[in-house]
Amino acid sequence: MYRVEFYSDKDNHSDIEEFLDELKEKSKTSKNDRIQLKQILFYIDPMSSI
Repeated sequence: MYRVEFYSDKDNHSDIEEFLDELKEKSKTSKNDRIQLKQILFYIDPMSSI
């Protein structure tokens, strides 16, 4: 199994995690954002279960 890691800067700020969090919030009201989030998670999940 691989571990998917998101890089962060010296202040522990991760652009990817922030983007995914914002997309998760937007997905509650936006169909396009919900589809985009599902697609991203669709590709990340198999990598973490190998």
